[in-house]
Amino acid sequence: MNLTALETFYEEKRPFFLEGKHIFDFSADNNLVFYSRRIGHVPSYSPPADNTASFSQNPEFTNIIDAVKLSGTTRNGISVGILQSTTQEERAKLTEDGVETQPVVEPLTNFLIARIQKTTNKGNTQIGTMLTSTNRFINDPQLEFLPRNAYTAGIDLLTYSATVSTSSISGHLKSSEREEEAMITSSEMLFTITSVPMRQVTLRGQYHKIPDWNRGYISAGRQGNKRFVFSEKISWWSPGFDLNDVGYLLMADVIENQTLAGIRQTEPGKLLRNYTLTLVRKTLDIRRVKYL
Repeated sequence: MNLTALETFYEEKRPFFLEGKHIFDFSADNNLVFYSRRIGHVPSYSPPADNTASFSQNPEFTNIIDAVKLSGTTRNGISVGILQSTTQEERAKLTEDGVETQPVVEPLTNFLIARIQKTTNKGNTQIGTMLTSTNRFINDPQLEFLPRNAYTAGIDLLTYSATVSTSSISGHLKSSEREEEAMITSSEMLFTITSVPMRQVTLRGQYHKIPDWNRGYISAGRQGNKRFVFSEKISWWSPGFDLNDVGYLLMADVIENQTLAGIRQTEPGKLLRNYTLTLVRKTLDIRRVKYL
């Protein structure tokens, strides 16, 4: 039972989505640009019912109409993955004062994910990009809290020095965009950072300050089988950053810095076969922003 404000993460177990899963992996920390459990998820809307004068019966999941996937790696080290899927419109059964209706609880939705990654430098460098789109066909007012269109784009880079076990540097840059109307009414994101660039848009005849939708991550350090290891990482999520239409995002609006230093012994000694001592210093900056 999850009593927190954070969404529970479920591992994928459907064979169709497990095949070639590593090609579609675009993650940083605990966040995923593509979270396959979004396809076929529980309907987003639940009609209000008091179980006295009104009763509702909701579908347990969204039916998948079609799903097509192409994934593989060429002899030149280029990995390509394309996935397209459509889920059908779902309706609930709602009874109010003896009158039964069938309100729409999930619109017809199309998902498209495209991933490409290139391995070079004898496997020591990887660079790639990923694009996702979620397009909903909304015709019912109770579903207006969902964005009709949501897009995510990102690039990632991972490289090691000439000696793989000595040092490494990795980075991620991502951006996501949703419709401003749905963004204002969404409860999925925590809008808290005030230091990011802002822009003015007009919604419902009023001006609102909308933060840029971006996220970045970079880390450098020494890894591998060396006795002394260290790393330095900084990452940020802008208040408007959201992956949850087809990805997985625990929390937006965060700036995080992490410093790690450690010593380890992997060769068996007289008393211990191996040991590791790691010191980690992490700072987290969360501040609140208000829409005026």
